[in-house]
This record gives sequence, structure tokens and C-alpha cells, in this order.
Amino acid sequence: YVAAVIRARLAEQPSPAAFRYRDSGSLATIGKRAAIIDFGWIKLRGRIAWWAWGVAHIYFLIGLRHRLSVALNWLWIYTSGQRGARLITQGRPANGYKFGAPLISPRGRGEGGGGEQSADAPDRGPLS
Repeated sequence: YVAAVIRARLAEQPSPAAFRYRDSGSLATIGKRAAIIDFGWIKLRGRIAWWAWGVAHIYFLIGLRHRLSVALNWLWIYTSGQRGARLITQGRPANGYKFGAPLISPRGRGEGGGGEQSADAPDRGPLS
């Protein structure tokens, strides 16, 4: 709406009709398998509201792939009671980065104040 008003003013045309807010209602989860819905004309709570909450959230995802992925993931969690593993492990990743180490290591300064590298140091590009 705001973009249409700005466009109209720049083109010296009349502004569009006044903005009117329309409340679409509220959805909220309140537990593992419970939710509340208040659309004004209908109010639900409990498990049926929880299912409607899930359907609404999947509906508003962008793209079929994301909808299917989330729906299947939620179905798996619902039927099995297990979430997929999300692990953060200690150790060194394959790229050799050490957790907690600075991303850009300081170089030694030579006589001229430049950032010369030693001959045995690998070239890591302009940001290293």
C-alpha cells in the first residue's frame, strides 16, 4: 500500500483508497499437541486447533519442496515421537578450521609496516 501511495504522489496522481486493516485471526500453540484458534467467527482449542495450526503453517510455506519436507518431518515426529538428530560435536572440521580461532590471523609486520608473508605460509587471498 505504501509503495502505491508513493508511486501515485511521484506521478502526481490521486492516492489509492485509504488503508483498511483486516484481522485474519490468531493461531497459537500452547503445548505439545494443543493450540488455540480465534478467527472471530470461530474459536477452537485443543488437538483439532493444533492440526489446523499445522496445516496453516504448511500452507504458507513457499514451494512444494518445502511444504513436503516440513509435512513429512512433522509426520515423522508425530508418529515416532522422535526428532531428527541435531548434533554439535567438538572436533576439527574437514576444512581445518579450529573452533574458537580467529577467522583472520594477524600477520607479522615487516620493516616497512607492510603485511608480508613468510615464504612457507600459504596464500589465503586478500582477506587473510
